[in-house]
Amino acid sequence: MKCLFTVIALLLLLPVAHAEEVDYNALSLPELTQMAEAGDAEAQYSLEAMYAMGRGVPQDYQQAAQGNRTRILS
Repeated sequence: MKCLFTVIALLLLLPVAHAEEVDYNALSLPELTQMAEAGDAEAQYSLEAMYAMGRGVPQDYQQAAQGNRTRILS
């Protein structure tokens, strides 16, 4: 029984152990845009932050706000 519990616990943790963390700050604008358009919430937030802070793109509060509204309404 103890062995069965151990096997089940390991199987439950397996997907977590192999999940890859995405460094959204290291992505290019086209990559980030593609991920955001595909529905990745973290990518959407990062893209909004880029426009709000002018990081790698011209600062554009309207673009940042539009992305935020789109993310909230979807």
